[in-house]
Amino acid sequence: MLAESGAIIEYLLERHDNGRLVPARGTNEHVRYLHGMHFAEGTIMLHVVARVYLGRVGDAAKVMQARVEAMIGEELDLVEAELTCGGHMAGASSARLTSR
Repeated sequence: MLAESGAIIEYLLERHDNGRLVPARGTNEHVRYLHGMHFAEGTIMLHVVARVYLGRVGDAAKVMQARVEAMIGEELDLVEAELTCGGHMAGASSARLTSR
């Protein structure tokens, strides 16, 4: 049984994709695919969940909420930059997702 969403997606793609959705292993595009997958699950999602929890705290969380919103904005800017290079998170014309 798999409980982690990223692991579930990787399992389903490995088992049923037949090379249609995931770039070939050993290519730069595959590295970009892996980075994008784990960036979404490990970085952006953490801050989105923090946004939800902080929204329930009220005024005491205002300063932290502003910081989390800024972090999410920066991360989404990175995603947008990646997508403007070819419309995909991984591919021959992808930019490099790098932390600021």
